[in-house]
Amino acid sequence: MKGFAACAITVLFMMLQLLAVPGATAGDNEKVTLYFFFGKDCPSCKAVEPRIDVLVDEYSGVVIEKYEVWYNKENRDKLIEMARKRNATAKGVPTIIIGDDVYLGSNITYIRRLVKKNAK
Repeated sequence: MKGFAACAITVLFMMLQLLAVPGATAGDNEKVTLYFFFGKDCPSCKAVEPRIDVLVDEYSGVVIEKYEVWYNKENRDKLIEMARKRNATAKGVPTIIIGDDVYLGSNITYIRRLVKKNAK
């Protein structure tokens, strides 16, 4: 009987976790990071940034980190290194890195595909 009670409590706990986060499954605590590299005065970056923010909000398993690279050498070095680790080159902004994907551009439809592909 003790085994049954422990099992029932475990199942109940798992069900409560699923109810707490819509669309979640057991073990969905891991987040995926979308890295957004931009230039402070870049018009394409300014245009796509709010759309990326909205997109990331649609996926509970995705978080965003933003790095300005035109005036910040450390952030620029981070972009170059992250791209290199993915066998890519950093050629400009806006650049999105998510998972193993590196994308230079502002096509929100394509960015959505990358987020959907990499979301947990």
